[in-house]
Amino acid sequence: MAVTIYVPVQDAKNRNVTQTVLQSSRRKLQEALKKINLRCQCDVIAVYAKNETDEYPTNHMRNIGIKEVKTDYMVILDADFVPCPEFEKRFFQTIKKVKRKDPKIAFVVPVFEGSKEVTASNLPKTKLELKKMARDENPAIYPFAYYSSPLSHHLTNYTKWYTTWKPYKIKKYEDGYEPYFVLSTKDKNMPLFDTRFSGYGFNKIQHTIELMHSGYSLQVLPNVWATHVYHRISSFKKKFLNGPITRLENRIKRYEYVAEIMRKYHIGPCAAE
Repeated sequence: MAVTIYVPVQDAKNRNVTQTVLQSSRRKLQEALKKINLRCQCDVIAVYAKNETDEYPTNHMRNIGIKEVKTDYMVILDADFVPCPEFEKRFFQTIKKVKRKDPKIAFVVPVFEGSKEVTASNLPKTKLELKKMARDENPAIYPFAYYSSPLSHHLTNYTKWYTTWKPYKIKKYEDGYEPYFVLSTKDKNMPLFDTRFSGYGFNKIQHTIELMHSGYSLQVLPNVWATHVYHRISSFKKKFLNGPITRLENRIKRYEYVAEIMRKYHIGPCAAE
């Protein structure tokens, strides 16, 4: 595992972080990490804020994690998701059925979320158990962001996923799709996440857009999944949802990014350039 941890250092006297405050934060983090029972080889990388107003550097942290990966494949997940049991074993069983051993296949991990009663200790252990919980009259688990942002994972096609045991392709991209992936590390030219996107908004969507335009095909994995465990809404999401200026700034970044992608990959009116 490669784990990146953001440390929002605060200094009551000075908005810029002093060396004394930074050293204190490092000591506290090191003590906290000693108490964690890591059951596998794990690289932990800490990213410290420069000042107390810094925004959560979402994509910068993802890129740091990617560069630390030492395996042939990597699954990129946020810390509030729990992979299903035997994720690695199930994944390799599945890709044996994929005829084309192409490093430019982005394998989609279906993601779910649960009610407050669903915790890391009572998650479903099999796909059959997951389907039962998801299709119950009052489901305890349902597709991720199904109610709050249905387009985010609509293309994964959960109806098909419930009934198949074979990987299947996503043939056409639709705006807003932001799945989690298993990616091969053998493609040395794989696009990284765009670091201009920090905090909340568009940070995963942009990566999906560039993967597809750089030649990646998307295939949904039929026998693995990950579940988002309930937690209080983050301060970064609150700032985004409640701040019209923050959303406007994010929207401007989106337009700039899409224009750059069109020029880079010669799409639409930019194709002749």
